[in-house]
Amino acid sequence: MHSSNCFIKNVSIALTDKMVKNGDIIIENGIIKDIVIHQRNKKCKNQNDIIIFPGFIDLHNNSLEKNLTRNKSFVLPFEILMKKHDTELTFYGITTAYHCVSLADLGRFANPLRTGKNVEEIIFKINQMKSSLKLNTFIHLRYEILDVDSLALVKKLVSERKIDMISFMDHTPGYGIYKDLESYKKYLIQSGLSIQYAEEEFFKLSKLRSRINYHDIEEIINICRNCGIITVIHDPKDKKDLLRAFEDIIDIAEFPENNWVADEFRRKNVFIVFSAGKIVWSDFIPENLNSTDIICSEYSSFSMLQSAFILQKKSGITLNDFVNMYSLNPAKAIRLNNAIGSIEKGKKADFTVVSVKDKIPRVIQTIIGGMPVYSSCDDDYFDFNFISDFGVRNYHSRGCHFI
Repeated sequence: MHSSNCFIKNVSIALTDKMVKNGDIIIENGIIKDIVIHQRNKKCKNQNDIIIFPGFIDLHNNSLEKNLTRNKSFVLPFEILMKKHDTELTFYGITTAYHCVSLADLGRFANPLRTGKNVEEIIFKINQMKSSLKLNTFIHLRYEILDVDSLALVKKLVSERKIDMISFMDHTPGYGIYKDLESYKKYLIQSGLSIQYAEEEFFKLSKLRSRINYHDIEEIINICRNCGIITVIHDPKDKKDLLRAFEDIIDIAEFPENNWVADEFRRKNVFIVFSAGKIVWSDFIPENLNSTDIICSEYSSFSMLQSAFILQKKSGITLNDFVNMYSLNPAKAIRLNNAIGSIEKGKKADFTVVSVKDKIPRVIQTIIGGMPVYSSCDDDYFDFNFISDFGVRNYHSRGCHFI
C-alpha cells in the first residue's frame, strides 16, 4: 500500500501538550506536512465527537500466541493466521505492534509453541511477512531464564538481529507469581494436572534455577545494546529477584510488583509498563500509576482504548497523558520518537481516530502512513480530502466509505 497525499479537516487533535478543538492535518507522502489550528469561534459540527490521536504503540501484545493456540484443532497456514491477526489489531487503533513470542522449553508439559524449534520458525515467518503486513511490525521475544538449554538459540537470534525486543522472565515457583508450593500446585491442578506432577515440577524448576548463569544473561544484554535491541525485565520484584542485578543496563521494566519497585526503576531512567487488560478486565487501577510511563495491551488488544478512558474517569489522567502513555513514551522507549509517537510535522501519519459520541469511545478509523487500514461501519464521519493525480476530491468518511 502506497502512502497518500491528503488532509483531514475539522477534527479535534490530541497533541502531547494540549488538545486542539478544531484543526486540519495535511499529509504528504505519508508524512505530516502541517497542522492547521482554527480559531475557536469557527464552527465545527463534529469537533466534540471525533478525536485524532497518534497511533497506539503496543510494546507487549500476547494475542498472537492465543490465536495460534486456538488453531490446534484445525491447521491453518501461519501466513493466513498472521494476516488475520495483523488486521484484527487495526480494529483497536494499534498502528505499531511488538508481537510476543515466548521461549520456555521446560519439559513435556510445556506449551508446544514455546519450544525452541517452533519459536525459531515463528520468528522466521514473521520477519518474512513484515513488508506485507498493515502494521509497523516488530518481534518481542519473551525468554524464560529457567530455560538454560535455549541460551544458544537466544544468543543466535539476538546476534543476527532476528528480534527487536527481549524480555527476561523468571517464573521459578517461590520467586515469581507463584509464591510457594501451594500456589503453584493450585495453578497446575486448575490446568488439569495431578498433585504429584505439581510437586515434581516444583522441585524440578527450583533445581533449574541453580543452573542460571549471571554472565550469560549479562552477555545477551550487552549484545542487545550493541545491536539496538530493546531489553526488558518482566515482573520485577524485590531485591531477592535475580533479574534486579541487571536493572542498571536495561531499557524497560514491565509490570513491577509494587510502587516501591517501580520508583526504584524510575530513578534509573527505566521506562515502566503496565497492562491495559488488567485495568479493563480486573477493574484495577495500578497504585504506581504516577510511576507508569507506558500502557500495553498484554493479552487484550481491545483494552488499549477502553483502558485510557477508564483511567481518565477514575484517576483523572488527561487526554494528553493518554497520548504520552499510549504513543509518545512507547516511541521513546524503542528510540523511534523522531518518526512516530505524536502528531507533529515531519512524523509519520499514523493515527487512531476515535469517536466519543454518547461518551462511549470507539475506534472508527486506523491510519498508517496516511492511508486507512481500518474503517468501522457506523454513522460517525469526518472530512478527508484525498489528493490524486486527478486533483483534490473531498470525502466525508463514513466508516467503510473512507475513500
